[in-house]
Amino acid sequence: MNESQLNLYPRFKFLNFSDIITILKQASFKSYNKGELIVKPGEIFNYIFFVRKGILRTYVVTKNGVEKTTKFTTEGEIGSVYANLLPQNKQSTEYLEALEDCKVVTININDLEKKSQKDSKTSRFLYEALKQAMLEAVIRIEFFVTLTPEERYKQLIKESPDLVQRIPQKYIASYIGISKESLSRIKNRIVTK
Repeated sequence: MNESQLNLYPRFKFLNFSDIITILKQASFKSYNKGELIVKPGEIFNYIFFVRKGILRTYVVTKNGVEKTTKFTTEGEIGSVYANLLPQNKQSTEYLEALEDCKVVTININDLEKKSQKDSKTSRFLYEALKQAMLEAVIRIEFFVTLTPEERYKQLIKESPDLVQRIPQKYIASYIGISKESLSRIKNRIVTK
């Protein structure tokens, strides 16, 4: 079992080794350079991906030209451009960027959808991936609705301390919904407490 197969397996315990091989036969292994834009608004990206190495950032740009980070996807995690999660060939409204040199496994959602009509394990795999994306969206909404910016930052440190070290502060600030200067003030308050 290679690295990409190991990344799949813990998330989908109902799959056996041969199921994983069947799904990976439809996969492509890709590398992206740090700073590379993988998807831009208006493009169709009918893939889910598994990050083997690196960090991907999903973001939108407001009418005022301000970037708002919506998601970071790191090693062992599943991601996609949300508008394209369902096999409808919808244009993306988000950007997807490699924050570090990345290695990913990509699987075409349309191919999975076709295969899932004949194979119950592929159907469940697709269902579990979509369920995870929905759960992440709900958690993200709760993150903004129930927590102050300082609480958001503290939660991020608690849940992903390595992420805070690896990602530039301007993207951390954008992710928790504040300016870089406000993030500096929060960090100073936390240090002095």
